[in-house]
Amino acid sequence: MSRYRAINALNAMLADMDEGKMPDGSVKLFSIGFYNARGEYVYMPLARRTGLKQNMKRGDFKGVVAVNERNEEIGHPYPVYIHFIRNYKSKTFKYQYESSI
Repeated sequence: MSRYRAINALNAMLADMDEGKMPDGSVKLFSIGFYNARGEYVYMPLARRTGLKQNMKRGDFKGVVAVNERNEEIGHPYPVYIHFIRNYKSKTFKYQYESSI
């Protein structure tokens, strides 16, 4: 995948994630897989976005939390570095990105 196409795919994924509600008013749920700060792969088969008590724009972070089928939180919120996301809604992303983390 070219760098240009990878950036477009990342932007499309982030725009989709930023839409917090479906047209019918229900919360948007998705599956996501990412690497955390310790390098461990974390997969959430059902998750939703959430807020975190930090400046997420400056560090390119998104907040996600795992939920059950009744949209109840089952775990703690994770700060997800957007360039470490590998799966989103069954799509696989691979970036050639040099991180400063």
